[in-house]
Amino acid sequence: MTSADIYLRRLKPLDIFIKEMKTVEQLSKVLQDDQLKELLHELHGLMECKIRRDRDADNWAEWFPRIRRARTAMRRTRERIEKAADLLDKIAEEQSHVLYIDGWTVEHQEALFSDVLHNVLQSLRTMRRDAASEEAAYATAIHPGQRTAAERRLVKDNRWSKDREEGCKFMRPNTPAIDHWFIAKAAACLEECERKTDRRIGGKAKIIAKLFEMMGDKGRIEDTKSKVAKELWRQKTDGRPEVKIYPCPGTPTTTIFRNPGES
Repeated sequence: MTSADIYLRRLKPLDIFIKEMKTVEQLSKVLQDDQLKELLHELHGLMECKIRRDRDADNWAEWFPRIRRARTAMRRTRERIEKAADLLDKIAEEQSHVLYIDGWTVEHQEALFSDVLHNVLQSLRTMRRDAASEEAAYATAIHPGQRTAAERRLVKDNRWSKDREEGCKFMRPNTPAIDHWFIAKAAACLEECERKTDRRIGGKAKIIAKLFEMMGDKGRIEDTKSKVAKELWRQKTDGRPEVKIYPCPGTPTTTIFRNPGES
């Protein structure tokens, strides 16, 4: 059984989840059956996302060696691209045109700068920039206390590393930031359902506490309903948090590191 399987055992199948959630009066007495099923389907997907984020946060430190190997490999790639780009730069500087024979007569030869060479050079420059960003992204994923001097320099010199630093500070077991994010998202789902159905859903703290319970998180947050209600009240004042959790390299949810704003 994989790490993902162990975590996702906390998530009950959709049909069982819907059956149990239908016992929550704040939902069953307000929404029609199709409306309730649509809402619960969205909440079930949100719960799966939370569990995956919990897994990534809990396992992050174990992946530091793999992240560092990925950074080293990206550095070698960047260096090779830089060598290729430097070579083409030199060619373009020393020979500003390439002779093309059109296949007909010598008279039809034309001296011109190679568009192909220009395009390849531009592509290499773009690849060099992207490789440098990827290398810095991996460096930022390492906990600040465990970074090498080179990694600290990469993080400092990269213009968007601050955004990633904000996400990586949540990379520790049982971080409450993911719970707060989940509460915000679940509350937003309930409010969107109210808007679409023109029905008021009361007891949001109780409903969200039930979601925690069904994920096996009841013991993780003592007095869950009270804690959820307190967090919902805080979010009314401070706004709802948006936590960026970056998947660990090598896990089933892994995606290539990208700059903030990219999907």
